[in-house]
Amino acid sequence: MKLNKLFLILPLLISACSSPQDKEIFEKVCSQNISKDYDFVYFNESPTDSMYPTINKTSIAYFEKVTDKTELKKGDIINFKVPKRLGCTWVHRIIKIKEDNKGIYYITKGDNNWMFDIQKTRREDVLFKITKIV
Repeated sequence: MKLNKLFLILPLLISACSSPQDKEIFEKVCSQNISKDYDFVYFNESPTDSMYPTINKTSIAYFEKVTDKTELKKGDIINFKVPKRLGCTWVHRIIKIKEDNKGIYYITKGDNNWMFDIQKTRREDVLFKITKIV
């Protein structure tokens, strides 16, 4: 097992970056990337509490790369690309699995968010599945 670490920033949904501070936070969130070189991430620089109390600023999360053989189900916490925010990834929980004419998609939500994420997350946008949080 590799013991490298990566500081991951949880997502902050900003519909319009109206202030310099909002823009700075958004750029910080979207500059992060999990790669296959890491086995776990620290969440100690998170600018949001979207997954609180499941994931907080003292959490360490272990993850696995999602492949064609990885089972994704309701309740799983995933790291996924946000289509409208090119280069940005979020960590949220799958709350529903649905299907449309393009195939299966996931509805996600931060545990501490009052509303689900508005985008449809497709399988090809899911990068990693969180397997353990300490």
